Amino acid sequence: MIIAVIQARMGSTRLPGKVLLPLLGRPMQDVKIERVQRDKLVDAVVIATSGHPSDQPIHAFAQENDILHVRGAVDDVLDRYYQAGKRLEAEHIVRLTGDCPLSDPNIIDAVIRAHVKEGNDYTSNTQPPTFPDGYDVEVMTFKALQEAWMNANRQSEREHVTSYFRRDLPHVQQGNVTHMRDLSHLRLTVDEAADYEVIKAVYQGLIAETFSVDDVAAFLENHPDIRAQNKHLERNSSFKESLKKEAASAA
Repeated sequence: MIIAVIQARMGSTRLPGKVLLPLLGRPMQDVKIERVQRDKLVDAVVIATSGHPSDQPIHAFAQENDILHVRGAVDDVLDRYYQAGKRLEAEHIVRLTGDCPLSDPNIIDAVIRAHVKEGNDYTSNTQPPTFPDGYDVEVMTFKALQEAWMNANRQSEREHVTSYFRRDLPHVQQGNVTHMRDLSHLRLTVDEAADYEVIKAVYQGLIAETFSVDDVAAFLENHPDIRAQNKHLERNSSFKESLKKEAASAA
């Protein structure tokens, strides 16, 4: 079984409640899941949120919409993924995030296909990134996820699920999927208010029910004013902040 696990929380410091903000009259998470479910290779979609009272709205959303979900520790996101994989007896786990509502099912399928064909333990489209920020896809075997769950001992590795695989691990076979052209300069995730405005503009501008990453790139190329709204924001800033805190506490 291949499952897609979407990590989601309400407690963002930059944009609280972002994963349930309205997008074309629907909660952002609803739009996200609908796009993921158009993928051909994923057998089940699971939301992984925390048991903190602040994340009760995500729990309620999942229940109301009959979506599989798990709850766990606020800062141990890795454990949430492990529990989801274990519960569903998954062979492969796809990692996605709830603040990236433009997920392209064709990209998800491409990473899964490469992962299975190459017999990898871990496969992504981020090492190095050639897709826009917001289109990250990571796939790992349950065995690799279990190894990370057992051995990851840094807080950054518990909070940022796959950072364990950035270690020098010769026994872990890894792969990467690249796009035909580098679009990594585009930012299509929702972390701050400016990001949200860009995403809303994309959805309002692309009326079709389905649109690809290349459709979005073309739209932004034709609307540089929209693209510029969040151009100043840094990719993976939360992960970098975690590493800084870790270094400061170790000093």
